[in-house]
Amino acid sequence: MPFSSGSPPSALLDAGQAALDDAALIDAVAPEQDKGASRIAPLRRFLDAFLPEEMRRARLDVRRRARFVVVIAFVVGPFYSVLVQQLLASGLVAQAAVGAACGLVTLACPFLLRRLNSHVVPGSIVCVLLSFVIFFQAYSDAGLEDPILYWSALVPLVAALSVGSRLSLVTAVLNLSGIGLLYGLTVQGHTFPHLTEPAGLQVAALASVSTATLFALAWGWIYERHTLRELRMLNDRLSALRSALVESEERYRSLFDNVPLGVYRTSSDGRVLMVNPALVKLLGYPTADEVKALDSASMVYANPEQRQRFRDQIERDGEVQQFASTWKRRDGRRLHVRENARAVFDEEGNALYFEGVVEDVTNQRRVQQALRKSEERFRSLVQNASDLTAVLDARGTMTYLSPSVERILGYTAEDLLGRPPFDLVHPDDRRRTRLLFRRAAMRRGDIGALECRILHADGHYIYIDSVGTNLLHDANIGGLVINARDVTERKRAETVLVQAKEQAEEVARLKSAFLANMSHEIRTPLTGILGFAGILAEEVEDEQQQEFVGLIEKSGRRLMDTLNSVLDLARLEAGRMDLMADPQALSLAADDVVRLLQPLAQERGLRLTTRVLAPSVMARVDSGALDRILTNLVGNAIKFTDEGSITVEVDADETNAFLRVVDTGVGVDPAFLPRLFNEFEQESTGIGRSHEGSGLGLTITRQLVERMNGTITVESTKGEGAVFTVQFPRADALPLALPEAPAAEPEPEPAHTLLVVDDNHDTRLLMRRMLRRQYHVETASTAQEALESATGTPFDAILLDINLGAKTSGEDVMRRLRELPAYATTPILAFTAYALPGDRERFLSAGFDGYLAKPFTRRQLLDTLGGMLDDAPAASETEATSFHILISGPAASKTPPPMPSGDGAAEHTTPPEPVG
Repeated sequence: MPFSSGSPPSALLDAGQAALDDAALIDAVAPEQDKGASRIAPLRRFLDAFLPEEMRRARLDVRRRARFVVVIAFVVGPFYSVLVQQLLASGLVAQAAVGAACGLVTLACPFLLRRLNSHVVPGSIVCVLLSFVIFFQAYSDAGLEDPILYWSALVPLVAALSVGSRLSLVTAVLNLSGIGLLYGLTVQGHTFPHLTEPAGLQVAALASVSTATLFALAWGWIYERHTLRELRMLNDRLSALRSALVESEERYRSLFDNVPLGVYRTSSDGRVLMVNPALVKLLGYPTADEVKALDSASMVYANPEQRQRFRDQIERDGEVQQFASTWKRRDGRRLHVRENARAVFDEEGNALYFEGVVEDVTNQRRVQQALRKSEERFRSLVQNASDLTAVLDARGTMTYLSPSVERILGYTAEDLLGRPPFDLVHPDDRRRTRLLFRRAAMRRGDIGALECRILHADGHYIYIDSVGTNLLHDANIGGLVINARDVTERKRAETVLVQAKEQAEEVARLKSAFLANMSHEIRTPLTGILGFAGILAEEVEDEQQQEFVGLIEKSGRRLMDTLNSVLDLARLEAGRMDLMADPQALSLAADDVVRLLQPLAQERGLRLTTRVLAPSVMARVDSGALDRILTNLVGNAIKFTDEGSITVEVDADETNAFLRVVDTGVGVDPAFLPRLFNEFEQESTGIGRSHEGSGLGLTITRQLVERMNGTITVESTKGEGAVFTVQFPRADALPLALPEAPAAEPEPEPAHTLLVVDDNHDTRLLMRRMLRRQYHVETASTAQEALESATGTPFDAILLDINLGAKTSGEDVMRRLRELPAYATTPILAFTAYALPGDRERFLSAGFDGYLAKPFTRRQLLDTLGGMLDDAPAASETEATSFHILISGPAASKTPPPMPSGDGAAEHTTPPEPVG
């Protein structure tokens, strides 16, 4: 039983072929050198003409024997003719006929050699006849005294050279027999004819000795010149062949030892005769001797049946190709191998040994199994995928469709294979689909996405969303691979979403229009209410009247705060609130708010304090938004605390800064906590609610905190108070010094002339009264009046209301004023009740130099005008400001804001002076 193996690798076959080639090259040396004797080349060509084609390609010694036979035949021929003439001259006709017959037979031998394709028979005939004719001539003439007998000594030599040693022996025996016969006749007294005279015999003897001597000399020279040289050459050939065989064996051994495949030879009964290192390593043994000691049937093959199949096949067919089997390594691990082997038989057909190679295909088989599993998985995925997979050839014909086509389109794959898909495309989408296909067929790779309508089997169209890849260059695919899915439901959902979006946009438009109208219609009269209330507060002296004026101002401010809260929330929701985040000291902001709201807390008998645990902590926030957050939270705490204290804490850890507002108030019911920050949500609702407010303060607070990357949380126990915690990312900064209070400046004399344009009489009157101490003020109610006044009097600044009537707006007046050379650079302020998100930016981009939303305080108006005119006239008395977080630029308030009213924040008891 052999080791299973594969057919010898090409390297080993090449080694054996190389050895044969070496021998062939060496064997070719003699013919090449034989051809070198150019002087006798014509003679060789003549002699070779009598040789058959096969003999011309025979060994050199065979060719030379054949040539020698031809030469002897043609040399002996003339001798026969001389002999016949002599016999005829002596009247011996019968003897002459015998000589003639022998001559003709001899001359026919070259032709017989060509016909028989052998030099043995013709050479034997020539030599035997030559020996016979010599003794026949001696018998017919002088017997033992005939000099022709000298030539008989050369006949065995000629026989040896032309045929071989056996014929040489035969002719020698014939010669001795002839000599003995002549001697016997002579002894018995037989009288020979003596046809030749003694003198002639002497001449013949001399000629025979001379000719034989010359023949021997020539033959000796030929032998020395050619035969010995050939022997030396053959010896050189044998040495070269021996070296080539040694080199070939070394090359074969090197290949045998270093080939990466296992190579072996085993006897027919399974004994290992030869094994290379690769096979030793493959089986996991340290030496080849241990492998040779194995019983291949029991120790190598994991399954004896495989071994038996291998042996049956190789003994039957003489070889095995790609025979797969499983072997066992020394450590017990199994290997999958592929074997190719052949059997070598003796003359009787019995197997001498098996030899071949074996290749470890364990990893290859593992890869093939993984590939097969992957292909099966991929096929299963394609067969069961919800999406449709199709392959189109270069002409657009469908060559493959996954089974999901029946579920998506209602057709079977057989219904559509061989058809173009364009017949199923909606007519409105067909041209676009064909164009995309033509473009995709001209470039490799992804071909983009396509959405179109496809005809379902039941007659209706469905929406298909598809992507594809051009794999026409891939021999395994040879087409455009299309993956498509039914998106009809998605298209319906998109339609619903579009309709919902349009409805939402319509609602937003109506909401914006409502807010704009509400803002304008409320702000315009509220400007007069708050403005004149402020003026009355300065002028009336009766205490009861002052109380009434304060109530009017308080109610108006509450209405204004509610309106501002609604607009602030709208701005936040629209994402139009611009916050400038800078490092701010939280302890300073807390101190400012506590100082501002301290009078209100004292009025309610509450203790309002700050507790700073991290004095230098800073956070990157907007200062106005931070004031609004603290004001809302502290105001809520004052509003909902009847007794006890309110503490504003400033704390920090390594990464975050904290603001906590801790009160001992009524607290929040746990059930209401999840809705505490919702819009318009209040725990106490209805006509019996205990606290006033719009329910927007905490909503705005939370949005402001989150806009600045912070969080706000609340902890509360009903009846025990609440803790609001605001957390911001900490910003590294040095402690800031407290700002010094600005020194009071004397009230300047009026130095500028202003034009106020507003169609509302009350607003014009209010602006005159508010600005009378700082500016010279003229007013106009219409656009025409404004243009006429501007033409007649040069004004330092113009204040324009936007809504001046149905025909002309403040923007139109501003553009016409800019056309006048005198007012190309004159500051023009838009003061208007349009205060929705985006209004300020819109008016400034239109060409206004400033913007002030109604209602506003006197302080805000003066600050805005001072910024525009590079002049800041001070108000005549200390004034609080109406805080509106969206006012920025020159009109922005520079003082801490008061607590908003109506949403849980306390009102300041000192009435500020509102304006317009």
